[in-house]
Amino acid sequence: MTFFRAFGHFLQRPLMLKKLFVINNTQTASLALLTIVLLMLIYPRVSSANTFAQQKARFVNHCMNDSGESQALCECAFNQWQSKLKPDQEPAAITALDILVTERDPTMEEMFAVQSQMMFYSQGLMACLTSAIT
Repeated sequence: MTFFRAFGHFLQRPLMLKKLFVINNTQTASLALLTIVLLMLIYPRVSSANTFAQQKARFVNHCMNDSGESQALCECAFNQWQSKLKPDQEPAAITALDILVTERDPTMEEMFAVQSQMMFYSQGLMACLTSAIT
């Protein structure tokens, strides 16, 4: 039985929630079921931007609005940064991008984790600026 078929079967039986969560009435069981369904629908959308490539629009938008640079230069900087990125470095790159975009102060742990990513970002930006000038 696939997950979705099993979940559909589960949806048809709100009273099963009574047994699982020791819920005293059917209305509360239905509310709990609705909450679970909403969380299952919302969570993938929130966590779907977990790859560095999916953060490009966010980065470019911030770059253009914050520094007044052109979209081409901002996209170039992102693409240069991404070209130096290895798969195991992606979490640190996402954290670095988040720090840049939100302009929040990084924790000490984050500073050590994102140091190389900030260097890659700076190098990419310099390469793009150099090519734009020449």
